[in-house]
Amino acid sequence: MKISLISPNFSADVSVVDMGMTYLATYLNQKTNHCANIIDFTYKRRGWKKHLKENIERFSPDIIGISSVSMFMQYTRMIASETKEVYNLPIVLGGYHPTLEPEDSLSVPEVDAICIGDGEFTITEYLDALEGNKTVKGIRGLWVKENGNVIKNPLRELIPDIDTLPIPDYSLWEDFDKFLHYNAVVYFIGTRGCPYPCTYCSEFPMRDAVPGKHFRVRDPRAYAREIKFQWEKYKDRGM
Repeated sequence: MKISLISPNFSADVSVVDMGMTYLATYLNQKTNHCANIIDFTYKRRGWKKHLKENIERFSPDIIGISSVSMFMQYTRMIASETKEVYNLPIVLGGYHPTLEPEDSLSVPEVDAICIGDGEFTITEYLDALEGNKTVKGIRGLWVKENGNVIKNPLRELIPDIDTLPIPDYSLWEDFDKFLHYNAVVYFIGTRGCPYPCTYCSEFPMRDAVPGKHFRVRDPRAYAREIKFQWEKYKDRGM
């Protein structure tokens, strides 16, 4: 199966590189039989429909995934509407908003499914089921619309060992050199989750939204190896 993952950034914020989506796309490409690409509108705001068309025609995805935060839901709805109307592709949402507001996310008419919590294992099983024409019932972390009903599968525990995930492949972002030019950084994750109880932050309700250990720390040596890997790759390109 081929999935196009969309970053719905129409905000004019050129620092937005969705690391979660990069991890997911890298995992699918390197650890499964499926294939993923990333479509980003940060530098394509004015001609976003043309950019979407070119990417879909070139990659020919079987399904669309959109990374959704609450602040960008207006953009998510806009992209979902265009994608469903013009290309009639199934759409799955993932990220903070579907995890914290699953009912609201699934109420978007064009959305067929949502992923709650970490996406690597859940989306892999979802694509496996679609490819094999098998039932989606029982896929933990996935809610799906089916024949007018909603299948609300049990939640999936957060991935306990994040060192098992591959180093994120930022070459999947076609405009990554522009991000490097304007920001001069490459993005890293040493942990998932946060140990602090700041009530204004989305990480606080995430603790109760998904089972499993919320704050997960990487092996420092593995983290250092990733920094070395990305430095050698991007040091002459603006990092």
